[in-house]
Amino acid sequence: MVKRVRWSPEAESRFIEVIGYLRSEWSERDATRFIQRTDATVRMLMRFPGISRKGRKGTREVLVTKHNILCFRIKGDELQVVGFWDTRQHPRTRRTTNP
Repeated sequence: MVKRVRWSPEAESRFIEVIGYLRSEWSERDATRFIQRTDATVRMLMRFPGISRKGRKGTREVLVTKHNILCFRIKGDELQVVGFWDTRQHPRTRRTTNP
């Protein structure tokens, strides 16, 4: 079972960008719901990392919302969030950390 979660600087930055966008273009309530949904997804992955699909280069991916994917890997007892991106981006241009 995973005991810790570590976000890469780029994944954390993208997550914060999404929150900022929701706050400016939608509402604080939508931003809060997004944060809660992401938190619930991470907690679920800590218990059941295998429910996600296989990603690139040994990573796994899970859909947080219909517009956001969280990319991670498990190393020992740590869940490492290595990417967070908008599903509307082209796969070749999305910003992710090289695993």
